[in-house]
Amino acid sequence: MIFLGATLSRLASDHYWLLSAVAGLDISVAIALLNGGKIFWRPLPL
Repeated sequence: MIFLGATLSRLASDHYWLLSAVAGLDISVAIALLNGGKIFWRPLPL
């Protein structure tokens, strides 16, 4: 995952629209991870 992100960032270094797409992808992954953590750490009903 880190290798893919680093490769995408390196490929997008000269293209503004592609760099914006990579930033959008990073933000969407961050939001998904935050929401997944919220669901994962929910207390179990007894």
